[in-house]
Amino acid sequence: MRKYLLHILIISLLLLIFLQFNSIARASSFIKIKVNNNVSFQLPRNWVVLSDDNVIILNSLVKSTLSVRSNSNIRFQANLTNNKGEPLTTVQVYSLHFQDEPSQSRFAEMSEDDLGGYDQMMHEQLARQVSQFGGRVTDWYGTRKQYINGLVALTSEYSRSQDFPPVGHARVQIIRVYSGKHSFSFVISYYEEAVPPLRSLVDEVVSTLRCLRCEKN
Repeated sequence: MRKYLLHILIISLLLLIFLQFNSIARASSFIKIKVNNNVSFQLPRNWVVLSDDNVIILNSLVKSTLSVRSNSNIRFQANLTNNKGEPLTTVQVYSLHFQDEPSQSRFAEMSEDDLGGYDQMMHEQLARQVSQFGGRVTDWYGTRKQYINGLVALTSEYSRSQDFPPVGHARVQIIRVYSGKHSFSFVISYYEEAVPPLRSLVDEVVSTLRCLRCEKN
């Protein structure tokens, strides 16, 4: 009996050490990004950032604010590329501007009918945008209300054809957070035919999304 308990104790200690090591390894392989000192999320260190027309590799700590051209609504863009330099996963952060100031509570209380109308609007709008660039929406997965670290987000998801390298299909999530003048759109896409699959990495990045100045629910 004593030997059995000793074996259980050793196994438990080894498991604890493994979990701690895994947590440390993960923390060291991801970097926290802040955009406009407001939106934050984490990306792996091997991503390429486009900032002020410069290319930066995330292999060291990144300064607190990264942005692209000031005359654009795009505030941040980063890519994970393959060994040919072709983008496999892309993250973009856009600022959103409205005449009124939509609140988080308004979208938390959004009815199913209103969500359906929003979904139809997004579907039509994105199908037009994709076709303007010579592609097409191959699958529309709809829009859902999503809670991410206290934020209410409206997430529209679809697949589109991709005729430029790597040729195939891109799965896109458009995550919109409405909170007055701090409203933003977080767009993340990945190459669906990639091996190994990229979905788990994308989900992990999304799970770290936060907004410092947005009202919370």
